[in-house]
Amino acid sequence: MEAPRKRRDVLALALLFVAFLAAHQVGLRTITPASPLSPVWPPAGVALGAFILLPRRTWWWGVGVIIASDAVSNAIVGVRMWVGLSYLVPSLAEVGVALYIINRIAGEGFTFRRVRDTFALVVGAMLGASIGGGIAALIARLTAGAPIGQSFETWWTADVLGMLLVTPLVVAWTRGAPSLRSVPIARATEGVLFLLFWSWGSFLIFRGDFTIGWLRPHPYMLASLMVWASFRLGIRGVSAAMTSVAIIAISVVLSGAERFPLGGGTLAEHLFLVQVFLVIMG
Repeated sequence: MEAPRKRRDVLALALLFVAFLAAHQVGLRTITPASPLSPVWPPAGVALGAFILLPRRTWWWGVGVIIASDAVSNAIVGVRMWVGLSYLVPSLAEVGVALYIINRIAGEGFTFRRVRDTFALVVGAMLGASIGGGIAALIARLTAGAPIGQSFETWWTADVLGMLLVTPLVVAWTRGAPSLRSVPIARATEGVLFLLFWSWGSFLIFRGDFTIGWLRPHPYMLASLMVWASFRLGIRGVSAAMTSVAIIAISVVLSGAERFPLGGGTLAEHLFLVQVFLVIMG
């Protein structure tokens, strides 16, 4: 009994290392010359999702794996070791705060099948990122001379987005859902076709230049399709749809498109409105 449990723990930690490394590379590559901080930070969602799923006996091992993965990722792109590790402190602090709040509000049976679970994630992400953002803003000021207010805004927006975007996907596809082998082929086909249609429609709408005659579709019109996903495809379908639309919306923002259908005039405002959109749609 002990050996299989250890093998599962090792496998989970290895997957955490790879997932955090990949997410960290994505986040680092969105950094612009305007700020030392990334406008979108998926590693926050990976880390939070991992600690929701990992047994408590492996949490300290999980911290060690994240530190190692962070160091490797920073070395790949040439970030100074001490700078990267200094930013990891607020990252781990915010995940700890978010995890505590989620456990207090939703309990340990966290699956996103209840409204309370979503509420717990939103509150935990916002409060956790507030604490992490305060520490990170001071680090950005000391290491890069960046304005504290702007750095806090960038960190808070990026990490809340990362947690709202990635954590539901990680948890929904790992816990509390039937095995993929038990899903009927017809339902799986329906899910794939829905996701393709959803992603195509989301791209056209967020691009901002798509019209149907005199009508210019708005992103919130996608809510009608989300009802279909909720009833027909379950939590996995909803989480996959939300992740895809978030990736599309963020990609449009980062591409520098002149017109963004959710409104706003700056990068931070665009990303904040994407957060609001995800909370309402979710």
